[in-house]
Parts: sequence; C-alpha cells; structure tokens
Amino acid sequence: MESFKNIKIAVISSFAEDEVLYAESKKTETHKGGPALWITKVLEESLGCTLQIFTGKANARVKIIRKSNEENGSIVSVEPIILPETLGADLFIISTISDEFNFEDIKKMHGVVALDIQGFVRKLRTNNKKLRISEQIANKVSILKGTEEEVSHVDDKFLDDQKKRILIITKGEIGFDIFFHERKYEFIANPISVKNTIGAGDSLFAAFAVEFLRTKDILKSGEFAKIFVENFLKSKPNA
Repeated sequence: MESFKNIKIAVISSFAEDEVLYAESKKTETHKGGPALWITKVLEESLGCTLQIFTGKANARVKIIRKSNEENGSIVSVEPIILPETLGADLFIISTISDEFNFEDIKKMHGVVALDIQGFVRKLRTNNKKLRISEQIANKVSILKGTEEEVSHVDDKFLDDQKKRILIITKGEIGFDIFFHERKYEFIANPISVKNTIGAGDSLFAAFAVEFLRTKDILKSGEFAKIFVENFLKSKPNA
C-alpha cells in the first residue's frame, strides 16, 4: 500500500494574518490563518506528506468580526501567487482566499488537480454572478469542493460536468455529499459541540484529496475525510 510520504503534492494557497474583533468584549486578537495553514497542518503534520508550497510573497491580511455564533470577514490585502512555467506533481491542491491565483495557470499542471472554489466566488456573491471556467481548464479539475452556498455561484454546466468527475459539497454540521461518476454519496457528520470551526473545510478537502489519490476508493476516502475532520474539531480548545 502506497504511503502518503510517496505522494508528490503541490499546494497552491495563501497564508494569512487574521485580525479578530470580538464584538461583545471589543477585544482584538491576531492569529495565523489562511487555507494554506490548515492544508499544510493536515498534510505535513498529521499525515507526514512532503509538500511543495506556492504562495504569495507576503501573508494576506483578513479582518474578522465575531458576534455570538456569527462571523463576518473582509479581505484587507492578498498577494498574487506566481507559478513557474510547468509544474509536475501527483496532486495539486488549490485553495485561495480571493482571486490571487489565475485559473489559466491550471494549464501548467501535470497531475491530479483538486480545486476549492471558496476564494473564487467571494467577489461574485455581491454581484450575483456565476463562476465560469473554460472547458479546457474545467476538464483538468479532477476534484472540486465548495459549500452549498458557494456552489450556487458556479456555472450550472460546469457543475453538472464536474459531477462526472468528483464534486464535494459541504453542508456544515450536517456533513457533506460527494458526486462521483454522477452518483451521489452522503456522509453524515456525528454531532460535535464546537463554536470555532475555522479550518474544518480545508482539512476535509486536503484529507479527502490525498486519500483518494492513494486508494482511488470514493467511499473509503470520504469516510477517511469525515473521521479526520471530526477528530480535528474535537481537538479544538472550545470543543
């Protein structure tokens, strides 16, 4: 059985400095964040993978306001991610904060491409526009992940085509669905009492992508990702 260490992984993502304002207490804290932080924690620290990381020259800056169980964030700044002309890896994991990565660069990638759309739909929400990706690029995306709300901002044809490959739709505390060869698989989450779920989506995405590359088994990979993210949430200080 191939180990995670033998898989060549390229991560295209952003680190961030999160400035968190707690509305009730007016207290402000600064934390390390960004999808790159959680993805590298999963792959390097938990699974022992060796990574090649492509990120911006400086960490992104994000402001977050927390009030009760609600959280609202805004991006202050984010640096573009510049890639070399050609890239070779077994797995490419793309997860951004905004549009700091150019979709056209997917053409440079030779390997399995896993794309989280969270960053790319942020600007589209306010304009009620849909994310559209050229067919040439879309066909290179093996795994696509987004929340229920995020995928509502994706072009319907692209979404339907993606269901023929792998589409992961997360549903918060309920769990997540995976479409594979147009068949739907449901993964129901076990109830976990936790207020801070930051990093859960990125952790699930990374765990699923690397396990599927290793096993090519959709059910085993989905269950592996579910258990991984549940353990991640249980380890949170306020779980």
